[in-house]
Amino acid sequence: MDKNKDSVYGECPKHKGYSMIACVICKLDEKVKIPTKLEAITDQYPDIEFLSADGFEDAIIGVSYNVEKLVYSISKCIRILVDRDHMSPDEAREHFDFNVGDSFMGEKTPIWVEDEVLDYYF
Repeated sequence: MDKNKDSVYGECPKHKGYSMIACVICKLDEKVKIPTKLEAITDQYPDIEFLSADGFEDAIIGVSYNVEKLVYSISKCIRILVDRDHMSPDEAREHFDFNVGDSFMGEKTPIWVEDEVLDYYF
């Protein structure tokens, strides 16, 4: 991983000692564009082409370990559908199940993690 000054992992140009991602001062001042999770991932893995689900960038939770696919939180996807598309939680779940989660887009199809079950227990 290249962490040069052009990378989002490089040092903040205004606040020495902070990385571009971690610079709290710039986050508060909004003077430096803070990368999205998808931008940070594509910067960290420049040689890998990821397939992303349009409209669900805020639901990305990371990259799978062995197969280099984006990993999404299902509960975050449902929250996006409720907030953005004004669906009820049941409508959002049904829409996700039939139109998003069951979609196969080739070998780079993202991984969907059922994380609401964990929230129930912890």
